[in-house]
Amino acid sequence: MFVCLSASERYLCIQNKILPSEFKDIEASWKKNGSNFNPQVHPYKFVALDLQQATGGLMVCLRKLSVIPYLGEKICAFAGNIMAVTINRRVIFWDIPTGRCDQKVCKSKNYSMMYRPRWLENPNDVKGGSKAMEMSKDGHFLAVGSEDGYLFIYHTDSGIPVREKAPATKHTASVIKVAISGNSKWVVSACQNNTIKLWDTSSGKEVFTTRVDAEVQHIKFTPNSKYVVILTGTNHTRVLIYKVHTGSS
Repeated sequence: MFVCLSASERYLCIQNKILPSEFKDIEASWKKNGSNFNPQVHPYKFVALDLQQATGGLMVCLRKLSVIPYLGEKICAFAGNIMAVTINRRVIFWDIPTGRCDQKVCKSKNYSMMYRPRWLENPNDVKGGSKAMEMSKDGHFLAVGSEDGYLFIYHTDSGIPVREKAPATKHTASVIKVAISGNSKWVVSACQNNTIKLWDTSSGKEVFTTRVDAEVQHIKFTPNSKYVVILTGTNHTRVLIYKVHTGSS
């Protein structure tokens, strides 16, 4: 289980793992409703608790015009009472008070969906969902890491990736952790084979890569954006600290 607050701090949002029996019921409801059920297993549903009402009632992130919950991987605060949720290969935006889930960031843009296949040469090669996501503190960028190794940095006002294209490089395994520096200049990502990559948000390019010798548990920038702190290992843990700098020194 994972919990976070909406940007307005009114709603407590919960990523809730579903039981196998509940998953089968949801799958049956999708098919009964005439919808195609994605065979990839996304084991979480998302609910919200209104902290101002304090009634204990939970609001569920539901598919449009149905009582079927969306199943996904990650949730984070987007703006106000709206949450960003990773569903399959896209990000949707859940307006908690109205219950509306929208795939578009901005109605005024011709294309404003954070949809990974849209930006790749062969959309059929896109595999898996998105297991990592973080919003920048200034609200300008949303970093999303996927099971097929991509790290997309989206502009939050348009839903379009930096430089309006897919990144030129990617991880060789599923991206499991992402973090954005406090000054919004850098994104750091980690994948299942313990590779760490640093990305420049202005260009969307990978600028540094290294590999650690144990599973990455947590990864964060220090508040001044000068260091990346990485917690690795399970039984035997270790904290690694990398200094972020430009130039040859």
